[in-house]
Amino acid sequence: MGQSCATYETGSTRQYRKGRTETTRTLSSESVAFCKAMEDPTVQPEEKVKRLRAATTAHSKYQRDAANGRGCDRHLMGLRLCLQPGESHDLFQEPVFAKSGAFLLSTSGLFAGDNFVGTGFGAMYPDGYGINYLAGGKTLKFGVESKFESKVTNTKAFGELLRQSLRDMRVAVEKTLPKDQQPKVESKL
Repeated sequence: MGQSCATYETGSTRQYRKGRTETTRTLSSESVAFCKAMEDPTVQPEEKVKRLRAATTAHSKYQRDAANGRGCDRHLMGLRLCLQPGESHDLFQEPVFAKSGAFLLSTSGLFAGDNFVGTGFGAMYPDGYGINYLAGGKTLKFGVESKFESKVTNTKAFGELLRQSLRDMRVAVEKTLPKDQQPKVESKL
């Protein structure tokens, strides 16, 4: 959509009694730097892969922190729920706070495997996307959803951009491999 947005990924807190989910916020300075590098044809593959690794490292750390009770969203929800009827707090009226929780991209990873049948993950906002994904042994599958009535989303176009992004990442990574490790067969992506 031409800009970064608040992005939600389900993070599990099931290690805690009655634990369910926490928000893994996937938008980070590292992920933005990676996306910008991928869009810039003057950036060399080595730099793109370096930024990819930095983005995945930051994502993994946030995901671990969220799973271990160090995310921010459930704590903020708890504070909001502590307010008595008629009470408010400036934090919850702040426009930046509201925008940070408007998850136009909402994602959820499924457990690893090769079965991906009849699943879906809905968009949280009328002009957003809902995506679930599954990483299997030799499979990477996505389910992409958006609302029919939206004038700005397009599920089919998003899916094609997602496929092209994966192709571009593969090319960058393969160009950084030693010659003897480069694949001899083209993928079916």
